[in-house]
Amino acid sequence: MATDVHEGIKTKVIIVGAGISGISTAEFLVRNGFTDFKILEASDRIGGRIWTYDIEGKDFRIELGANWIHGIERNPIYTIADENGLLQLRYKDKGLRHRNVFVTESGEEVSAKIVKECDFTYGLLIQQCEDFYQMDIPLPYDTDSVGEYMKEEIEGKLENYSDEEKRLRSMIFSQHLKQETVVSGCNDLCDVSLSEFGCYEELPGVHYTIPPGFQSVLDILLSKVPQENIELDHQVKCIHWDKPENDSYLIVECNNGKKFYAEHVILTVSLGVLKNSHDLFNPPLPKEKIEAVDKLGFGTVDKINLFFDEPIVESDVFRLELLWDDDKHKEQGRNPVDLANSWYRKIYSFEVTHENVVTGWLCGKEAIYMESLSEEQIAEDCRNVLQKFLKKDIPLPSKVIRTKWGDSDTTKGSYCYIKVGASVQDVISLGEPIIDGNQKPVIMFAGEATHPSFYSTTHGALLTGHREAKRILDYTNYSQKATNYSQKGANYSQKGANYCQKAAN
Repeated sequence: MATDVHEGIKTKVIIVGAGISGISTAEFLVRNGFTDFKILEASDRIGGRIWTYDIEGKDFRIELGANWIHGIERNPIYTIADENGLLQLRYKDKGLRHRNVFVTESGEEVSAKIVKECDFTYGLLIQQCEDFYQMDIPLPYDTDSVGEYMKEEIEGKLENYSDEEKRLRSMIFSQHLKQETVVSGCNDLCDVSLSEFGCYEELPGVHYTIPPGFQSVLDILLSKVPQENIELDHQVKCIHWDKPENDSYLIVECNNGKKFYAEHVILTVSLGVLKNSHDLFNPPLPKEKIEAVDKLGFGTVDKINLFFDEPIVESDVFRLELLWDDDKHKEQGRNPVDLANSWYRKIYSFEVTHENVVTGWLCGKEAIYMESLSEEQIAEDCRNVLQKFLKKDIPLPSKVIRTKWGDSDTTKGSYCYIKVGASVQDVISLGEPIIDGNQKPVIMFAGEATHPSFYSTTHGALLTGHREAKRILDYTNYSQKATNYSQKGANYSQKGANYCQKAAN
């Protein structure tokens, strides 16, 4: 391995990725007087999976990435936003828009009483899923799957209802489960481990939105980081970390041909990138690290923002909850793999995010398929969905802005979940540093997928950045103390040699 640092840029630490994890790592280092680092970002923007998007010709923004601050207590994102006056309760300013309407494909609005009844039961079942981990309860079935457990339990809850009552309640539960797949970031809840489901910790407190945009939290951190320390459009091609003896530098090679030399590398890229970057490390990562990457789940969650020239729902409606009759769809012999005619059935609601803008969420294989479609096709399909449920003529959207997180080379998806066959120990293993023979952390890992209880969140990503920055500072201080100790030893030896020389004279 070449060690001539004159061929590239030498720095103490390389941070790979300028999302909130990478930026929080840098801000923590700077706050503690450490500035000998470079951030290498593959794309042409800072933010990663935080992306506040300015709408041309409009006086509002939309979030293409992170949307909400999830909880208050012990949440560093909340603290930053609160101290800087950025907060707003998630639904505070929806004004007259307060009603969530549950509607069937035939346009029938379901009574609030039935919805609340199903909500209550569903909440209890989700709590039971969490209890298996939190209370160390043996699994009741042969399968370790949230989806299978929920299916069995829901069928049991519905068995005493008439066929029509059962069908209606089944549609409500199905809608809730589709929403849960977005929350978990999976294709299907059958992919999610039941025994580990409760290791995720929901922070207490309400959820907030950030009117100036989630990017504003990132900008506050970014203001402390020297701009010359950030290199955009520097996609890392390979990290050469098998250093020869007496060589303290790793080589970070970029696709643009540039090379950087560093003693430590902090990797904050997504789990999706790790899963799809087999040549990123030379030599390959240790076996236990590769196994953790392979075993953990990483899904795609996308948003579709539809812009209309005028409101399409009544002035008091905040969210249109879509109750698809999936059982009837199957009974009619519809091909479930025919995504061209079914992808939109994964959308569980449309939320009024601005007066003339509604936003739908979907995930998994349907989201990946949606990413392949033209905006014109998405507009037509979504207009047809809205017409079906609202039972009125809806114009084509004048504009469509959709996300494509699965197709993005810099993310390859959205966020992590613990898959069947994996465990929280895999998250912990992913977050462990690679240590060399001198106990130096040479490659460190940060990002939401490395936090054992806050995976999939921005606060988890931020906290792991702090964790690895502290690891660098602790090691640097230890190393400095060791150097000082060695220097004192050398001075002592020199004094001893001088004393011996005097005695000889």
